[in-house]
Amino acid sequence: MCVKDEREKWRKYPRILEALEKKGYFDMTPEERLQKAREITRKLVGSGPGSHKGGIDALNEIRGGGVAYK
Repeated sequence: MCVKDEREKWRKYPRILEALEKKGYFDMTPEERLQKAREITRKLVGSGPGSHKGGIDALNEIRGGGVAYK
């Protein structure tokens, strides 16, 4: 799938498209995207009941650097 096609399917969601471009999503290879998703998932799952800091960081990263929680 070429880059233009991937951007095209996000055109109807301009804020999401802007966030994806800002994060460099379209510059990553599919393998890099999977690796990034796995890292974020590990942070979310790995933050147990005693320590939620990793989960907060992962949620903030998913949101594109915006602050989900403090």
